[in-house]
Amino acid sequence: EMCIRDSYNEARANSIITDVFQGQLYNSVKCCYCGRNHISFDNFLSLSLNLPKEAKYSVGPLELEKCLQDYVKEEQIPSTQGYRCESCKRTVDITKQTVVWRLPSVLIVHLKRFQCVGRRKEKLETVVEFPVSCFDLKPFCGKSGNSFSNC
Repeated sequence: EMCIRDSYNEARANSIITDVFQGQLYNSVKCCYCGRNHISFDNFLSLSLNLPKEAKYSVGPLELEKCLQDYVKEEQIPSTQGYRCESCKRTVDITKQTVVWRLPSVLIVHLKRFQCVGRRKEKLETVVEFPVSCFDLKPFCGKSGNSFSNC
């Protein structure tokens, strides 16, 4: 039974879909108290991008690059959010960042166009422009000079 399960999982991991569409994210969560940096990796088949808050009030079109910049920017999370550091055993402020570690051959981007306003959802009608060719994604693959990015 173990051999059947292993071959099933291997067959699922080696499919044309994962070969073409699967990328990998690098997640970093750093404790602002003790400095411990927790790193994890997640596979993805599509990137779900929020439209930036200013998109709601934008008059002109928004560039996809701005959505990607928003996705990879470092976030400051206050201790009031309840994150408990595994190292110092305290509820602490943290910095969190997600960047692309490995790009897929074909990148699927999902734009989150709905925003909660009170108890209802509102659709953002903002036009998002994206380049059809020659779009450099390296700026979203980590900080420049870091050796971890293999995009």
